[in-house]
Amino acid sequence: MKTKIILISFLLVTCSDISIENNAITEDNIEEKIKKFYFSKDDPVDENNEFANYIKNHKIKITNPVIISILKLMEGNKRLSSREYKEADEFYKEALEVVKKHKIGGLLLVHCYVSLGITERKDLKKSLALSYAALQELEKMEESERKNKEKMDLYYNIASRHFFDKNWTAAIEKSSKAIDFTEEKKIIYSGVKYLHNFIALSHQNLGDYDSAQQALKKAIEKTDPKDYVSLTYIHDCHAKLYEDIGNYKLAYQHIVLAKENQKFYQQNRINIINEIKNKELILKSEIANSRKKIIQQQKTVLYASILFLLFSLLFVTRLILLSNKIKKRNNKIFSLNGKLRHLVTNLEKTNTKLEKKNTEVSNLLDVNNRMLFSKVLKISTYNDTISMLTSEVSNLIKNNKSIEVNKLLHIEKSLLVLIEENALWKEFKLQFEKMHPDFFTKLKKIAPNLSVNDLKHCAYIVSKLKTKEVANLINVSTRSVETTRYRIKKKIGLKNNQNLFDFLHAI
Repeated sequence: MKTKIILISFLLVTCSDISIENNAITEDNIEEKIKKFYFSKDDPVDENNEFANYIKNHKIKITNPVIISILKLMEGNKRLSSREYKEADEFYKEALEVVKKHKIGGLLLVHCYVSLGITERKDLKKSLALSYAALQELEKMEESERKNKEKMDLYYNIASRHFFDKNWTAAIEKSSKAIDFTEEKKIIYSGVKYLHNFIALSHQNLGDYDSAQQALKKAIEKTDPKDYVSLTYIHDCHAKLYEDIGNYKLAYQHIVLAKENQKFYQQNRINIINEIKNKELILKSEIANSRKKIIQQQKTVLYASILFLLFSLLFVTRLILLSNKIKKRNNKIFSLNGKLRHLVTNLEKTNTKLEKKNTEVSNLLDVNNRMLFSKVLKISTYNDTISMLTSEVSNLIKNNKSIEVNKLLHIEKSLLVLIEENALWKEFKLQFEKMHPDFFTKLKKIAPNLSVNDLKHCAYIVSKLKTKEVANLINVSTRSVETTRYRIKKKIGLKNNQNLFDFLHAI
């Protein structure tokens, strides 16, 4: 029974530990990483559910049939390693269904057949059919090291299934074919010793003892001298063979060899256990030393704490003495503070008077501004009147030939001089700068591209004239005034949230 368990264990695929790349998984690279991980392993298992959890947490919808089949195969491998054969079989069947539906060949299809061959191991006929289907698919692939390894695994599985089904002739044939394949392709395969065992035991059961002896000798040759478990099994097979032949002396020798290897195995285990015990003792010693160090450190901390307390007492005493001195100084400071409060009160009264005077001055400035722009408004009214007169005179000149044209031209010219905009602006500018010295000079330095009209509007803004008042003053719409102000902001370089009045007022 033990022999059977050892051989069956070689039928199950060894699951490798997951070693996902150090670089992080992202939505862009997850499919590529799944493929790379899967095809870089013999039979990969997503032990930590890293891929599955990432897909679930990030709600990624996988539509690529290759990735879907890989994920199902890996989940099946995980269930198989936990000996959940029924669940593993379901995942393998789902993977095979996806692969066939989308006509995906190659290793994925081979893996589906091989995996199902393991879960269907109780049904020998079905299991063998799946293994042969996998072999057939492998033949379509190009020659590679991976193909040869997969092929060797299949040869081994087929031979072992025939052996356990007691189909001795088929077991000998398939085992020999597998051994020939390893020699032809120069493959180093750990299961070769068991293939020789299959051949030996099959020949023994068929009564061909010479062939059985030769196969067992080859099995010993292919076995590592330190592989005590395998050597125990092979020598045990030798003993049974010679017992069947009737050569009890050789049978006894191999029993002794089997027991010796078993002893070596046990001794090896004892050595390992002793090594572990020695490590435990070393660890205990290290722990004891660590404890001593900790105790020593605690003592040091205790002494340091006592010293700290002594220094603290001295410090507190010193602090009390200083506190008394500070109290005396505080009394003097309190007296000085009283005097300072009296001075501050007097300063506040003086400041209040100054603020009142500043308010009066500001009010006077506002009155002056209003008076100035009242004059400008009157001048503007005069301008309108003069413009109207000029227009009428022009009409008279055109329509009435009897009027002395030269005189009328002289009147027209005189009136136009009166309404010369630049002259009026210079007079206004002179009056404005008396109240706001260097305003226009500073403004032009900040924004040299401001026009005369822009400067006028800036003066209106500083003089606190409302949009409607400015519109009436210069005989334009309020919308036109707002547009001009917006353009001024842009020329100065102010942002939308900055106030134009605050900026101009600060100049």
